[in-house]
Amino acid sequence: MISAVGNRVLVKLVEFEKKKGLLIVPDEKKEYQIGQVLSYGADTCENGGEISIGGYVFTRKYAGLLVEYAGQELVSLDFSEILAFSMDLGNEAP
Repeated sequence: MISAVGNRVLVKLVEFEKKKGLLIVPDEKKEYQIGQVLSYGADTCENGGEISIGGYVFTRKYAGLLVEYAGQELVSLDFSEILAFSMDLGNEAP
């Protein structure tokens, strides 16, 4: 098990693709990325953080540090790199 420490948030990036008929078109123009929160350090809550495990965070496209763990690519973000948080993306994912 891997855990974030300090003011860091560990996320797994979520990819969404737009469907046009039978074609799947990746959205390469968006300037942000969405990650599902796997873990966060104790200092994130002290700094006014209202994130929770399983929720989603929005960050700039190339924010954070890429981490490979157990065959998965994860991103370690500083809390200040998070632009927004949502518990549920619903059916209307970007």
